[in-house]
Amino acid sequence: MSDFSIHLAPNAPWLLLVLVTLGFAALGLWAYRFAVPPLPPRARRALPAVRGLAVVLVLWLLAQPVVGRAAGGGPRVVVLLDRSRSMDLPAAPGGPTRAQVAAEAVERLRRGLAGRAAVEVVPFASALMADSAGGSGRG
Repeated sequence: MSDFSIHLAPNAPWLLLVLVTLGFAALGLWAYRFAVPPLPPRARRALPAVRGLAVVLVLWLLAQPVVGRAAGGGPRVVVLLDRSRSMDLPAAPGGPTRAQVAAEAVERLRRGLAGRAAVEVVPFASALMADSAGGSGRG
């Protein structure tokens, strides 16, 4: 089983995309059927096909395909958690600090994605670190 897949969004209009693909392929063949310089018969058939394929490829790229690659262990969500001094300020006047609000948001995210994705928290202050909470660089 391959860990690499290419697919379109679940709500992609497949029927419309197939019809437009056929239309663009026909347009590519029609628009490039005229050969100004004399060409050998094989090139005269191959060039319009390649050009039509290029037009269809552009159309399918405009449909925004999604490339998926399975990393071992299932899906993963990475959360950047700010540990700078500004997180010690209250989120609202008289309310909890920004750090407390962020920690609650991370916990809600973990509970919401439990069993579906692994949530990895990467703290940062002035740079990404393993954990900047205990470090001196909370600038």
